[in-house]
Amino acid sequence: MGANSSMLSPESSDGSNHPAKLKLGDIPESCVALVLSYLDPPEICKLARLNRAFRAASTADFIWDAKLPSNYQHLVDEYLIKNPSKLGKHEIYSRLAHPVPFDAGNKEFWVEKRTGGVCLSISSKAMTITGIDDRRYWNYIPTDESRFHTIAYLQQIWWLQVEGDIDFRFPSGTYSLLFKLRLGRVTKRPGRRVLNHDGVHGWDIKPVQFQLTTPDGQHAVSKCFLENMGSWEYHHVGDFVVDGPNVSTKIKFSLTQIDCTHTKGGLSIDSVLICPSNLVKDFKALPACVPRLIPPNPENNNLENPCAPRDDRQGKSLCPRDDTHDSQENLNGRISDDSQENLNGRISDDSLENHSGLKGLRGLEQVTYVEKS
Repeated sequence: MGANSSMLSPESSDGSNHPAKLKLGDIPESCVALVLSYLDPPEICKLARLNRAFRAASTADFIWDAKLPSNYQHLVDEYLIKNPSKLGKHEIYSRLAHPVPFDAGNKEFWVEKRTGGVCLSISSKAMTITGIDDRRYWNYIPTDESRFHTIAYLQQIWWLQVEGDIDFRFPSGTYSLLFKLRLGRVTKRPGRRVLNHDGVHGWDIKPVQFQLTTPDGQHAVSKCFLENMGSWEYHHVGDFVVDGPNVSTKIKFSLTQIDCTHTKGGLSIDSVLICPSNLVKDFKALPACVPRLIPPNPENNNLENPCAPRDDRQGKSLCPRDDTHDSQENLNGRISDDSQENLNGRISDDSLENHSGLKGLRGLEQVTYVEKS
């Protein structure tokens, strides 16, 4: 008690009767660490800059152990180093908070600094895009707008089909899948960049369809008209639930517009994002609309993929003009005022909040059906 009681002495170190003044550096390190354990990681890092005592306390393992994802040992073993015991918990969190690339750099994951949730991004180069090898239809464009430094740009096509999948071990929780899209492309001019809309066409006739499926029967399908020309937008496809952190989850996703009655072009595809559902609002994601509910099929969890080309399912042409079941009214986009109002997303703020949880965002309703076996 000698050292501690001396600080409580009525006399200061210079022999005067004034009480000694405590400084931040005089607080025991264990007390500082206990206080820091109740803070978010960004707040801990800010306080660690105060002095040496706070910096030393901020590296305590028990602080970061509770903030790491439940499966962090697998993530470190698989994607960082084989023996995570060589790293302190603070160092592990720091490394996982930065993007960790894998699959030849076409995919990467990271831990969200504030919440500790695992996010994952998939480049357009990791997706299967119909016609991507024909420069008349698609081009890969280098750009610093993307975390992968490359985007896929659609010149013009009749049959739009973009598919992908990911097999990853997520911590338990509810996750959302989003497509990052934009109409138009950026061209460089001397000293500035200009968004070029010249090739944008065909997106106001019929909506595009988003889809995700998991092997355990979870399935979400939604549709949306692409309207915004100017900035990147995250389009919310749907949600899925991960029950066990020790089992890999395989997710298949797609973006399609396979109506061959018109061409479409001018679409830029950056990536697909998977993140905890409570983080969707941080990306200002637009909910989709025009729901298509997939009914339960207890006899077969492998539901038919509505995005498959017709020749794969029925032996018909890829562009069936004569045998299409769409009426001429639908082909010409002549729909009723009520339908047009719903498709254009003219809904009240209250309705938007109830359906998507994203109040104040300009977007369209989303209704998805999720089935688990």
